[in-house]
Amino acid sequence: MAVTFAWSFGQETAVQLEQLGWTMTNGTGASDVAPNNTYQWKAASGLANYSLACSWHKSASPPLAFRPSTAQGSIQAAIRLPPGISAGSYPWALFVWDQGSNTWSAVQISVAGAVLLYVDSVWKSTSASTYAFDAGFQVVTLFYDHRADPWKARCEVNGVESNAEATDARAASLPANIEPQIRGFAGTLQTSYGMVVLRDTYAEAAPHDRYCTRIGVDADVSTVGTWALTGAASNHAATGTDPFDDAKYAEEGTPSVGDEIVCGYSADLGTKLGFSPSTIDLLQVHSFSEGAGLGCAATIGDGSSTTTGSTAAISAGTSPAGVVSTTKPSGGAWTGSATPRPGFKVITT
Repeated sequence: MAVTFAWSFGQETAVQLEQLGWTMTNGTGASDVAPNNTYQWKAASGLANYSLACSWHKSASPPLAFRPSTAQGSIQAAIRLPPGISAGSYPWALFVWDQGSNTWSAVQISVAGAVLLYVDSVWKSTSASTYAFDAGFQVVTLFYDHRADPWKARCEVNGVESNAEATDARAASLPANIEPQIRGFAGTLQTSYGMVVLRDTYAEAAPHDRYCTRIGVDADVSTVGTWALTGAASNHAATGTDPFDDAKYAEEGTPSVGDEIVCGYSADLGTKLGFSPSTIDLLQVHSFSEGAGLGCAATIGDGSSTTTGSTAAISAGTSPAGVVSTTKPSGGAWTGSATPRPGFKVITT
């Protein structure tokens, strides 16, 4: 039971997000999917960030490497529309597509702001309440379980159940066929997504009163191996670019098992965030690399111990890897006084 992916959007374009492992459906142009800082899902005194603006029927899917490994879980997103704007026709918002059967569990948003739940592509319920998507972010969570016949799904808005569990007869999905998506359901670039969180268990609670924030590294900590820098003068500037910039990177000509780059922060998390968080649910490190025939992993340390994520097979294209840390590797909760150390490590050659 765990979060597998937590994402706060930055300035990356649709094309850059695809470089980072996202899948865009129905267009990658600037009028299809684009960064937008007009609407920001953040704490009152938190870091400025971006949302991802999607046009009607344009969709974005998180990287395959971070999707749940079984055919169950939840997709959660902070969603809003501009003032006075309502949903268009076929207003799909959160969408869990089974590519094998070409059917889905999903939610639509009505013109009035109600939530419609579909299971196995069949309408099941419309929420009794309506939600003012054009007045502020609404946190919508679609829970789904496609592991067996029948499928089941339910929905929450802002932590309260909007649509009770419903089922529909359909054979179990193969986990590899499941693709969670966020979709635009209004006009051109009018649907804004402030964060996206994936969890791997249908029964797992999905707290809504959380903010997902990205903090780029700004300090070098250590290296093992010989790394050459391109486009930057320091390890953190080469590997911690925000927004993503494929012209800046660190490279090894002859990598060996155990080689790594570790970066960090010049101040603690509270200082970086701009406030002292009462709770930190987790930290996630994302890495993106190239190098055919290698196995690499993202790491996160606290100065005393390190947690290493799952090994990712690195291909000639950009390959993502990640690690989720719900507690400090040396023990205890992450707090605002912590100074984590994100890293990247060669596991196999």
